[in-house]
Formats: sequence, C-alpha cells, structure tokens
Amino acid sequence: MIKRFVPGTLVALLVALASADCRAEPVLSSPVAGAENCPPLSLAPVALPKGTTGIPYSGKIPAYGGRQPISLMVASGAFPPGLAMSPGGAITGTPRTSGSFIFAVMATDSCQAGSQRVSRNISLNIAASPGAEPTFQPSVISKQPLRVTIIPEPAAFSIPAGKGAERKVSYRITVQPAETATLSSPGATFSVAGAVVDSFASPLTIAAINGTTALTENIIIPLRVIETARREKAKIIYSRAFSGREATALAVVEFTVSAEKAADK
Repeated sequence: MIKRFVPGTLVALLVALASADCRAEPVLSSPVAGAENCPPLSLAPVALPKGTTGIPYSGKIPAYGGRQPISLMVASGAFPPGLAMSPGGAITGTPRTSGSFIFAVMATDSCQAGSQRVSRNISLNIAASPGAEPTFQPSVISKQPLRVTIIPEPAAFSIPAGKGAERKVSYRITVQPAETATLSSPGATFSVAGAVVDSFASPLTIAAINGTTALTENIIIPLRVIETARREKAKIIYSRAFSGREATALAVVEFTVSAEKAADK
C-alpha cells in the first residue's frame, strides 16, 4: 500500500522528528533503471522509541512507496544485542546491552521492472535498567564520530563503446581521529545523467589502521550502462558509500565512453 502525506501532516512529522532523541540520516538511495513505472521506494526518517536492558522492546522501521513485498535487512553497523529485525522492519526482543547503536538498514522491493534498493542510517538508544551496571560498548558510543575522506585513484577513466569494460581503482582512505576503525560498504551504483542505471550489492569491509588504509576494487561496467551513457551523451558515475561510527563518505569514479567501439578479440 502506498502512503501519502498531506502537506500539513508532513510538516508536523518533520518537526516531531527534529526534536526526537533518536536520529536517522540517509546513506544511499538507489532505485535501479527500468523502475520508472514503480512508485519510488524510500525509508523516511524515523525516531525509534528508546529501549531499556532487560525489558522487551518493540519498534518498527517503515518503508514507503515501491512494490510489495518489501524486505528490510541490517546491512552494516552496530545492532543492539538481544534484538532482531524482521523483513517487514519490526524490531523486537529484549536488549542486553545499553548504549547508542547506529546501523544501516537496506530495503529492497519487488518491482517487476527491476527491484529498487534504498539504505538509511538508523540510531537506537538503549538505556540501562534502573540499578543495573551500564554495559556500554566503548567501540560504539565512547569514541567521537569519525571524519572520513576517500580519494579514488584514478578518479576518471575512458572506456570503449560496444562491450562491457573492467577497470581497477584504488581507494585511499583516511579517518580522523587517526586511530583504528572499521568501514563497510553494502554496495554501489552506476548513474548516467543524474539517474541510477544499475545498483548492486557488493559488500566491502576494511580496517583503517592508525587512521589510514587503502583498498583496490575491480569495477565491472555492464554493457547496458555503457549504452545508456552513449545514448544520453553523458558520463557514467560510479558511486560507493563507506560507513563507520556515525560517518559516511562517498567514493565517486567517472567513466567517459569513447566514440570508438572496442575491437573484438
């Protein structure tokens, strides 16, 4: 079922969310090409109710638009121990650990023209039971948020028309504070002329030691993405988001399709 907001209701909702303790911020929104006939899929900002260790918890992350059935999953981050999330977005269980937990949720719909995927960072606060010793996780809540910088090398390529292509790119990653931290990426997208042409799940996880690290990826550009770029006379934009400890950074690589077709081997 598609939910619609009356303008006044949407304003009231946004004001309520702005004052909530829990917060959600977008990571990646990736409806794939061919899904023009399907309502856009989205995960709206949501303020989950606070939980308490040892007390049964219930919350829900709603998805809007798209085609049913819609499946949600935790893609990365720290999910509260003792809780579980159903494919419908219901979070239930009895939390065992207190703290502020941040995790990425990915939703996938069933659009016949091509499934749509969206992802969003969600925050959930779990308080300690009265009189109980706090069970904070230093790696999750005691450290300040990271500042992440990602530099692709090379950041631009020229590729031939007429067939798919592969290119290797290295990501030089730095984080501040300069310490050991884990970054993860659930997948990547190809965009042409501002529209997503292809989106796929390809999880990557990397540890930055003392604030720096590097990662090499072999990017495979599908033929249909190349053909779309030729037809639109535009560049191909490859985007991959890396997240870790309340921070998200986007790596972007550009591909220019040459006028000449690749020679057959």
